Amino acid sequence: MMEKRYGLICEHKMEGPLIWESQPMTYFEASARARKVQDNPNIIRVAVFAMQYATGNETLIPKESEF
Repeated sequence: MMEKRYGLICEHKMEGPLIWESQPMTYFEASARARKVQDNPNIIRVAVFAMQYATGNETLIPKESEF
């Protein structure tokens, strides 16, 4: 099973970079979403990032040991 630990950071012309998506995605889901988002003329930059749990509510993202 592919690990759902990726997300998107997108920069809009009128805003700074923002983390998109409310759920962790697989790398392939995040890559496909990034390609779709970057077709929007109002988006300047898109990046796929890997999530890593550091502290806080453990249920929001998977812990590294679960990867």
